[in-house]
Amino acid sequence: MSDTSSFSGRFSQASPRQRWLVLVGIVLLIAALAYGAYWLLYARFFESTDDAYVTGDTAQINSRTAGTILAIRANNTQAVRQGQLLVELDPLPAQVAMQAAEADLANTARNVRMLFAKADEQRAQLVQAQAVLAQRQSDYKRRAAAVGDGAVSAEDLSDARHVLDQAAAAATAAQNALNQTLAQIQGTSVATNPQVLAAEARLRVDEGHAVAAGAVVAIGHGSLVGAAEGAVEAYINAVADVMGRIEAHGPALPRQVA
Repeated sequence: MSDTSSFSGRFSQASPRQRWLVLVGIVLLIAALAYGAYWLLYARFFESTDDAYVTGDTAQINSRTAGTILAIRANNTQAVRQGQLLVELDPLPAQVAMQAAEADLANTARNVRMLFAKADEQRAQLVQAQAVLAQRQSDYKRRAAAVGDGAVSAEDLSDARHVLDQAAAAATAAQNALNQTLAQIQGTSVATNPQVLAAEARLRVDEGHAVAAGAVVAIGHGSLVGAAEGAVEAYINAVADVMGRIEAHGPALPRQVA
């Protein structure tokens, strides 16, 4: 109590300038205590800056095939989820190519089956030609043996030799034709024939293009889907025959094209 009275006495005896300095000091002390309490209880939980920016991993989405963009399902700064449809491409060209590849595979398999059937037919022709050759060889030997007895003239023997040569040429031609056919199918079946396997590979490529460029979402056609959850950064240019590009902020994940 005496301390308070002493301070009051000294304060009343001080000059006006000293009184103002004391009051200003008290006000500044109260303000400092108030700001300290504000920072301790609230402001320390926040950061502020005038040049801040946010960075994050990007996931680039590209189509495996070029095509006409039918619809764009995402805009700048729009939040997207992994697997969400972003772009639809015209599926018609890819579907036509896939149908052509299917027809090519069917035609190739049919041609290979015809090669197997042709090989069987050529084997039969070769057996027949060899039988004719054996008959002509026997006939020629018989005539050659009879020339000495005068039963067969030299002209007849010459004719028999000519016929024998023709039979031998026919047998050789039949063997060569069979060899050419066997070179395409020997050691294979219709399913494992290289021509059929090549047609199947072309079909798989066209099926992949149809899946990448198709527009039927229900069967996975025509969609570019988000590779990561986040926000769209770069808007897609919807000009026909121009591939779009989307970069989504979020965890970097493998590209996904449905």
